[in-house]
Amino acid sequence: MFSKNNCLKAINKYIPDLVIYHCTFVDQGQNSLVAIVNEELIFKFPRYRHVMEELKKESEILPIISNHVTLEVPVPLYSFFESDEPGQVFVGYKMIMGTPFERELYWQLKNKQALVTQIGGFLHELHGLPTDCLAGVSIETRDGFAYWSRILTQIEKSIFPYIRPAFRKQILETFRRFLDNNENFQYKPVLTHGDFGTSNIIYDVKSGKVSGVIDFGQVALDDPAIDIASLICPMGYGEDFSQHLVRAYPQMLALLPRARFYSSTFALQEALFGLETGDQKAFEAGIAPYQ
Repeated sequence: MFSKNNCLKAINKYIPDLVIYHCTFVDQGQNSLVAIVNEELIFKFPRYRHVMEELKKESEILPIISNHVTLEVPVPLYSFFESDEPGQVFVGYKMIMGTPFERELYWQLKNKQALVTQIGGFLHELHGLPTDCLAGVSIETRDGFAYWSRILTQIEKSIFPYIRPAFRKQILETFRRFLDNNENFQYKPVLTHGDFGTSNIIYDVKSGKVSGVIDFGQVALDDPAIDIASLICPMGYGEDFSQHLVRAYPQMLALLPRARFYSSTFALQEALFGLETGDQKAFEAGIAPYQ
């Protein structure tokens, strides 16, 4: 049974030398429960079996990424994967100090360009990581056309029954325009974060700088525009963010058209996730713009 108590028991069982004198739990989005131990360690417990596989992949690739990026990333110190039961599988790493760099915080600050330069620099380093460094790591090379064709099929089958006909027509037209343009699939796949949203960028209030990036569970060899989409989408910093980002990451201009398409699908993907996992709140949030 997945519970906070069982997660804590798993830490005690598999890391008996770790003395826990303080522990608090935080829900990390839809996929994981996080335990903050002794105010210095983060333990991530996946809620679903497919997320366990993502966490295992993440734990393998993060040590490699950490050697190629300037910002701090969560390199695992502890891990346990010898189970297929949620609440037993976990990864533990040193906490990156700071707070999620949410949209509201970003727009309040005066040193925006310096912070965007850090974010753009991270993307430049991540997207430029030589793929031969990934030898031996199990990582998906995503076929963009096949992937987005499959997403459309899932939306038609599972989401269309819940939305109005006018929105169905609009969604179909948007996807068809994207899929029918062969130029949208001529990019060179690079290492992408895959979920480069505001909650996964960490800002240190004391230093006034971005201190790190977390949650690499969606990492893949994919279109670099997918990471831009997470930044400019309505749940991110918004379209105006691109005007700042282009100075630090000039190749972004060529990626914007695809990034805008990807951004337009995020709510529908959240609704799909809600249906697949039984997460009613995620489903309702994703479907709301189409009702």
